[in-house]
Amino acid sequence: MKNTMLLVLILLAIAAASCLGGTTYVSGVVSGVWDTSGSPYIVEECLYIYSGDTLNIDAGVEVLFRDGCYIDVGGVLGNLIGDSLNPIIFSGYSDSAQWGIDFSWGDPETIQISNCVFENGKIEWWVYKGGSMTIEQCRFYHSTLSPCGCRVNDCYFTENSLITGNCSCRNCLIADNSTAIFAMDWWDTGFNGDFVSLFNCTVVNNTRAVWTDFPYSYGKVFIRNSIIYGFDLFSNDRVTVSNCILSDSLPYDSTDSYIVADPLFVDPDHGDYHLRDSSIAIGLGDTCYYIPDHDLDGNPRPDPIGSMPDLGCYENPRAIADAIGESDKGFKPLAYSISAYPNPFNSAVRISVETLHATSLRIEIFDLAGRRVAQLPSPSVPLPAGEGRNSFSLWEKVSEGRMRAEFTWQPDATIGSGVYLVRARIGGESVTKRVVYLK
Repeated sequence: MKNTMLLVLILLAIAAASCLGGTTYVSGVVSGVWDTSGSPYIVEECLYIYSGDTLNIDAGVEVLFRDGCYIDVGGVLGNLIGDSLNPIIFSGYSDSAQWGIDFSWGDPETIQISNCVFENGKIEWWVYKGGSMTIEQCRFYHSTLSPCGCRVNDCYFTENSLITGNCSCRNCLIADNSTAIFAMDWWDTGFNGDFVSLFNCTVVNNTRAVWTDFPYSYGKVFIRNSIIYGFDLFSNDRVTVSNCILSDSLPYDSTDSYIVADPLFVDPDHGDYHLRDSSIAIGLGDTCYYIPDHDLDGNPRPDPIGSMPDLGCYENPRAIADAIGESDKGFKPLAYSISAYPNPFNSAVRISVETLHATSLRIEIFDLAGRRVAQLPSPSVPLPAGEGRNSFSLWEKVSEGRMRAEFTWQPDATIGSGVYLVRARIGGESVTKRVVYLK
């Protein structure tokens, strides 16, 4: 009987140990390596990483904070590199627990943070001279964030109370936050400390989009190939916008290039900010060396190759490739092409069509509802009345086996700003090009 009771007690102890196995309780001064064998790590009291010390955290580790606890980084909270299947998770021990990580006074190092999840916390990154930090493929929820002086790529920021600080963001979804970007200039922050840049970002349904406070009068915000939609936009003219869709006009006189339109997200009510096939943001981006070569889902940008990139953080593969065109019958690539310059345009646009040989040609302009708004003249097509001053030049040889015809479309006063489709019917085929008219 005693042996039986002893065996039962041993089995219960083993079961209890297996339930608790791997849990590590931490407090005070920390360094070294946290791996999955000790996960989850429960932060019982505030943690300190002293100058000269490093704490590395492996992929798949979960760090849970008691209410009011934080990590004070005076040394290095080393490269936090998870993966898509095994992210590093930082969260509260309970839903109501408030916690934080402060990188403000850390040793100057080159730090990479990728595939991490931050929930219900307060995280401050202040990268001073001599250090740099890159944050990639991370998710931030219900937190207060200060990413100052960081490069931020391919990240999700949703339902945070405030995102403040100056950083460079590419391919980020910044949605449903109280304030998306609160930009400041600080004379001593070093790398990128006085500027905010957003490239191919979708900033949507935040209480404020970009709110600036530049007491030293030299800070600036640059936004390109992005969608800024559904909130109070910008506080002053320290913001430069290029090739963007906005939900309203800028509140100051500007020569910035943007259009005011609905970008047509797939399901914004449920947080799906991919572009519908009919979105005017498809193919409206421009190219330069700092535009990312992939989107937030990892798809190539532009998609398809040869097209122009889409606006925002997601690519839609229905973009029309300039070099390939779009055929109703599946003709061979490079047999026909169409281009437009300048695009966007504000008075007239030159449309150039190239083919393998001179043939019958018809140019028509449609709005996004499918209504024809103009038909450009050709030898066999007279110019309809009231469709603007348009011109046609005959085919010319541009190289061996390539012919070109050029047209100019100058919309009349009845045609409003917006996105239009230029369709060239070449023999029995057709190619299409999107153009943006800004009055």
